[in-house]
Amino acid sequence: MIKSVDKHGNAYVVGSTGSQDFPTKNAFDNTYGGNSDVLCYQNYQDSL
Repeated sequence: MIKSVDKHGNAYVVGSTGSQDFPTKNAFDNTYGGNSDVLCYQNYQDSL
């Protein structure tokens, strides 16, 4: 898992999951792709 914060305070998390029922909302592709799937989360500073 990679966690990072940019110079504007926006948080990013990138990782992978093997879960067949990982919760998604507005996902680019919400189908289970096999052994594992990549996940990417972005949180804007003004939404905290």
